[in-house]
Amino acid sequence: MAYFLVLGSGKGQVPLINKIKELGHSIVSLGPSFEACDFLSNEEKLKINLLDIENILEFARSRKFDAIISNQTDVAVPLWATLAKELNLPGIRESDACLFTDKSAMRERCEIIGVSVPKYKVIEDLSGAISFLKSTDKNIVVKPLNSQGSRGVEKVSREDQLPWAIKNAFENSNPKGSAILEEFCDGVEYVVQGYVVGKKYINLGVAKREYFNSSVSFIPSKTIFNDWSGDLVKKIIRDTKKFVESSSLDFGFIHAEYLVNDVSGETNMVEIAARGGGEFISSHLITHHTGIDFENLLIKNALGEKVYLDREKLLKRPTMYMSFLLPEGKITNVDGFEEFNSSENIDVSYAIKQLNKIDVVKNSGDKTDRFGPILLFGDSLEELDGYAKQVIEKIFISIEKRPNSIIWG
Repeated sequence: MAYFLVLGSGKGQVPLINKIKELGHSIVSLGPSFEACDFLSNEEKLKINLLDIENILEFARSRKFDAIISNQTDVAVPLWATLAKELNLPGIRESDACLFTDKSAMRERCEIIGVSVPKYKVIEDLSGAISFLKSTDKNIVVKPLNSQGSRGVEKVSREDQLPWAIKNAFENSNPKGSAILEEFCDGVEYVVQGYVVGKKYINLGVAKREYFNSSVSFIPSKTIFNDWSGDLVKKIIRDTKKFVESSSLDFGFIHAEYLVNDVSGETNMVEIAARGGGEFISSHLITHHTGIDFENLLIKNALGEKVYLDREKLLKRPTMYMSFLLPEGKITNVDGFEEFNSSENIDVSYAIKQLNKIDVVKNSGDKTDRFGPILLFGDSLEELDGYAKQVIEKIFISIEKRPNSIIWG
């Protein structure tokens, strides 16, 4: 059996770690916290910041790992590239790691290959941000140049909002002190999920995404996979394939995000990553949607094995995740989750685990405030809608004296 080095210890790594162990392989997981992976023994984990490349390299060289692997996290991508090169193991190249994590490099490549992106500017001080805001009649979005999730992302409409937004973006960027600004584009957000086999992009699914109501933050509430169709959907699939195949990726998940305006016909890529979608998109939703377990393929690829994929066998079954928010305060009552304990179509286990670990809700204003995800699996959108209604009707959470405090998207 093989010896795996797993980069990351958050909840997104749990399905991958479990699968590797079920196959009989050994692992060591690296990460700053093992709250989500509390089932690992001391020999199976090393508490360390994934940005501490020198010490991680020293540790990796001291062991005879057969494979390096990670999923659902951007932070691990540059580290995977460095380790793959130093240990001569399958993985992502350093140039591709930069392309898929640095928002400036990403947008420059889009401009070269003809993929539309919002008007943008990289800045290193407040004056550059003020200049960009004054140059457009649209609201703008301030983002860290290189970060994970929605940390440090703010929507700005006025100059007086810029100092805080820029400070927040700078602090959440790696390295700190740089940000990218882009015009805010109206439209529906679509998520494109794919996999690379032998340098060729294979599309696995397209989802529509909904957000919680917020004037400044971007926190997804639902991501719904279905057999979405139409010329604009076909275009974003083509653009994803064009971008991916302009790189030198050999294998692995792809997660891209677009804003699509059905009225104007405009599509803009806003993100693309060389990893699977978070909130168990790549581990659970895509498995149901396509009928194929792609994390199994990732494990084989990480071991240097070649895989074959018959595109004709890919299904397009509807599936989704839904999340919820809670106001700050002490949790006084949780009820209704037991209704779904034996359900094959509604998985509430991750929300239960999350709630079991906290007594008091404290919010940060980003994706980490979400509870869940609650995963829904069906054969039609009507079924999914019915399951979602059951969840909303039966689950109750009280914060202090408020009888049901759940905020659904």
